[in-house]
Amino acid sequence: MVPKCRSCGEFRPSTSGSLQRSRPGCPRRRKYTHHSFVSPVCRFQKRNARASKEFTFETNSMIAIRPGPGGVREQDGYIVKLDRRIKTALDETRLLLLGSQVLFGFLLESVFQNAFETLSRFSQYLVCAALALMVLSLGCLIAPSMQHRIVENGQSTARLEEATTSLAEWGLVSFLASLGLAMFIVFERIFGEVAGATAGAVSAALTGFFWFGFAWLIGKRGRQLMEEIAPTPLSTKIEQMLTEARVIIPGCQALLGFQLIAMLTHAFDELPFDAKIMHAAGLCLVAIAMILLMTPAALHREAFGGNDSETFLRLGSGFIIAASLPLALGISADVYVVFLKITHAIALSIAASVALLLAMLLLWYLYPIWLRANRA
Repeated sequence: MVPKCRSCGEFRPSTSGSLQRSRPGCPRRRKYTHHSFVSPVCRFQKRNARASKEFTFETNSMIAIRPGPGGVREQDGYIVKLDRRIKTALDETRLLLLGSQVLFGFLLESVFQNAFETLSRFSQYLVCAALALMVLSLGCLIAPSMQHRIVENGQSTARLEEATTSLAEWGLVSFLASLGLAMFIVFERIFGEVAGATAGAVSAALTGFFWFGFAWLIGKRGRQLMEEIAPTPLSTKIEQMLTEARVIIPGCQALLGFQLIAMLTHAFDELPFDAKIMHAAGLCLVAIAMILLMTPAALHREAFGGNDSETFLRLGSGFIIAASLPLALGISADVYVVFLKITHAIALSIAASVALLLAMLLLWYLYPIWLRANRA
């Protein structure tokens, strides 16, 4: 039996109904045509007729903008969603910390090397200055993770992205200055003061050009902020929390490794007994910080089976916030040891250690707590 079209009432030789709807006069075809999904190609063709408009399409992770014919291209590339931009910012901060830990470790270990005594007195004092700058750089680079945990409670916000950018820039400035001083120190010992000054100035200028000059030349075309009111998904919060643990760990591993090596050198044996105690205390504090930072990953595997959970998010955030305190205390303890070995002045060493400890506590705890209190 030939089926009858339910829309137009005519008998059409089809059992699926597709041929009836393919007839130009079929009401169901007209309804389907006017009220159904329009493919992206059709949308592009329609918008193509308006030269001043742009064709946009959105995916799960980014929005791409393409100009229509005759239109002005105001944006190059992609405007990435806020969650992904925060994750990228944290990864970039981690990359900066990986580079910083090398110089930080060199400055800590240099005072325990046999050739350190051959440096000029001026170069030895520059080691103190370079070390202080590197501590400030580490403080600025770790600070965004602390603000994300304390202020934003793991939520992705445009304020956090701006703060991460600003703190990373300040951290790079301190790193740049410390690198220039380190280059002067090593070149001055071998080739003299003129070569050392030239090497330090050239390295600082070259670093500044690549880190800041290029950004100034390119401009801020890719830094449009789009504040999103949607809450950050739990899986994204956990991923960002684990990334922040990986951000802080490089500072721990550099310090812990060089602290262990320093205790096996002859220069360490010549330190006063109180400096040895301070160094041992700093070693224990950094080891505690390392244990706390590695705990979230272990818990995620063993207790939660890799599944997302609000309980795990709260525990992991608590471990990260708690780990930064012994890390700051351990760094300040080693600053005291290095300053004491170079200057032989207890008062100056204590002042430098306390000042840098307060700077780290201000960046990691006091300022984020103040921001959170004012927001509430």
